[in-house]
Amino acid sequence: MKISNSVFICFILFVTPMVSYGQNTESHILDGTEVEYTYPDEGTVVVTFYDGLVKFNWIAGPFSGASGSDFIYRARQIAEGEFFVNWHESSTQDFVNLLINFNTGKVYGSALLRYATENESIIFDAAEIQRADRP
Repeated sequence: MKISNSVFICFILFVTPMVSYGQNTESHILDGTEVEYTYPDEGTVVVTFYDGLVKFNWIAGPFSGASGSDFIYRARQIAEGEFFVNWHESSTQDFVNLLINFNTGKVYGSALLRYATENESIIFDAAEIQRADRP
């Protein structure tokens, strides 16, 4: 039993820092990038990354006029020209994930909107990049 307890303790000591590191990692690798993309049913949105923050503005479709800014984003480069991004909008209870592929001109979005409320909804869709400005 002493061996299994030791293994368990080593496992916890090894995994806990990794989980903490992954939760707190913020990267600004997309700063200076602006992407305009269109979902078939949700419309067109412009997303801008700056100073470790993100802002968005829906310019067409059912969400037209909706916007938000100054949300801390996290990004990870998955492959050349491909990025996984997320941010949390605590004031509106929205959590957004994007897979941006500049090579194929696609954005895959998954968002939990108004979570833990009666108006909770999910977006899970693919969009076409209309414009991408990158440094």
